[in-house]
Amino acid sequence: MRRIIELTEDLLTGIPEMDEQHRKLVDLLNEVYELSAQGKREEAREKLISGIISYVHFHFDAEEEFMSRVGFPECELHKQIHANFRKQMLAWAEEAKEGDEQALRGIAAMIWAWFLRHIGVRDRAYGEYCRGRCTAEA
Repeated sequence: MRRIIELTEDLLTGIPEMDEQHRKLVDLLNEVYELSAQGKREEAREKLISGIISYVHFHFDAEEEFMSRVGFPECELHKQIHANFRKQMLAWAEEAKEGDEQALRGIAAMIWAWFLRHIGVRDRAYGEYCRGRCTAEA
């Protein structure tokens, strides 16, 4: 599969569980791009709606639980940011239901752009907070 999006070193949090979940999200976004590029609109839409969106909910829940467990001071703000993105993502999913291949790629690009900013700033902050503070099982 051709990879359009990469999770680069500068986006890693240093928390293995969260970094692996971020990799899974990147893989799902790449699959949407690939399916869309192949003209497989229905499969791309299904991957976007049921694959990415359900995984984002899983990931946000896991991340919020992790931040609470380690006592990350910005946990409540981070939860609110997630809540706002969940609303936006559901709106994009509605748009994707009627969208063509270009619309699907555009929505995947918007999701990736959001994650790029979010992972690169907000998620790296909890990684920095944990460095030297959190145990491996935290």
